[in-house]
Amino acid sequence: ASILSEKGKALKIGFFPLSATPVAIPEGYTIVVANSMVVSAKTEASRVRFNLLPAACEIARAMMVKVMGLENESIERLGDIYYKYGRVETLRGHEKTFKQKLYTKQEVAEFLDLTLEEAEKKFYTARSGEPLPSPVEGLPIAARARHVFSEAIRVEESVKVIEAGDGEAFGRRMNGSWISCRDDFEISHPSLEKLVDIAREAGSSGSRLTGAGWGGCTVHLVADNKVDAVLDALMEK
Repeated sequence: ASILSEKGKALKIGFFPLSATPVAIPEGYTIVVANSMVVSAKTEASRVRFNLLPAACEIARAMMVKVMGLENESIERLGDIYYKYGRVETLRGHEKTFKQKLYTKQEVAEFLDLTLEEAEKKFYTARSGEPLPSPVEGLPIAARARHVFSEAIRVEESVKVIEAGDGEAFGRRMNGSWISCRDDFEISHPSLEKLVDIAREAGSSGSRLTGAGWGGCTVHLVADNKVDAVLDALMEK
């Protein structure tokens, strides 16, 4: 985004392969960024928490591949399911796969016909080789996958409503992303929540966190005639 962004435009970034497409921000809206000033150091407990997110997504991929019978397909990432089979089949597969909120290491191993040692090596080991201690009660695998799929849907919908010039509809997708980041991916922080609440109460059309979460910045879509009110509220509160 730093290299390829254009003035007055958002950037739709795709991965695998990498692509970037500029999309004009609807007329009459301004982007406001507010920094929570909270730094989430990717060390110690934070590093484990951070690494458990892709671990959960990889577990979700393996579970859905098994249930959907996709073992012979090239499904390297959770997102591949969505981009290859579309919204309806993906969401149907998600519903069919996950029957509980939390899955322990043992339950993951049994689901995938692995020994506990095989599951730990495959899913609960960081690239550095250090083990990832999963919570005793298990990981919310279904919620993590739901965030990935719903976020992909929101990105596609956002491009359509932006191109149609509907800033309010774009704002609603931003708000939906915020809720998913907070509840399904659990990467929020009280300071981020406060900034989002303040901006929305002051008239922001859409507010969400940006980046890896647990601190950092919020980004807000604000109608031009409400920018001053939002800025004043953020600075005063």
